[in-house]
Amino acid sequence: MNDSNDMRELIPVSYDNPERPTVSGRELHDFLEVNTPYKQWFDRMTEYGFSENEDFVLVTQKCATNNPKNPVTERTDHQLTIPMAKELCMIQRNERGKQARQYFLAVEAKWNSPEAVMRRAVLIAQKQNDQLKAANRQLLAENNDLKPDAEYARAVCVGKNCRTTTSLSKDYGLSAEKLNSILHGLKIQYKTSDGQWVLYTKYCGKGYTKNRKSTPFQHKSTGEWDTKNTTVWTEAGQRFIYEQLKAIGLLPKLDSKEAEA
Repeated sequence: MNDSNDMRELIPVSYDNPERPTVSGRELHDFLEVNTPYKQWFDRMTEYGFSENEDFVLVTQKCATNNPKNPVTERTDHQLTIPMAKELCMIQRNERGKQARQYFLAVEAKWNSPEAVMRRAVLIAQKQNDQLKAANRQLLAENNDLKPDAEYARAVCVGKNCRTTTSLSKDYGLSAEKLNSILHGLKIQYKTSDGQWVLYTKYCGKGYTKNRKSTPFQHKSTGEWDTKNTTVWTEAGQRFIYEQLKAIGLLPKLDSKEAEA
């Protein structure tokens, strides 16, 4: 926003700082036609009680030189608040200082007019609104990323130990036989000749299941000792089952109750 467009711009005013307009110290120095070099002049002006980062800020600019050995150098400048610039104009006690001071008074008046204040308030509100929208979009994206985990954690108690199909089936109000049948129908597992349910090749190697051996037992008919293999579901497998059953509309009892509420 440039509030000085309606008046003859004696010295360019910067409105980059949304809180207050500023002016270049060097450009003010040039307008005032001060003979003392800028650095000496500015150092002397600060002795009148001006504070850095309150009345002015230091800025540096890269400038070309005629020196082949050092073609670029940095030039020191300062961005001055309008109140500081007005005081510097008064200190000069000359016609150019008086002219510049009147110009800065007009800049201030326009900056502090109700219309300008309202425009800035609207711009600030729009900026804050845009920032809030951006933050909300980020939170929504993060929430969507976490939602499957949150749903699963709420519906099924995830523990460190593996769980049997019998244990998992209770979450859904089913028998182990029914859950095994559903998983078979979904082409997730099949039953081997020795009666163990195992995953189809498509799902092997994904860490969904582990093989658990039972306590050794002795066959009464032969007297031979044996162990039975049982497929148990890891936490990854439990999550996999949850997602597969959810896709066909089958939710754990806790989720089902919340959906009906």
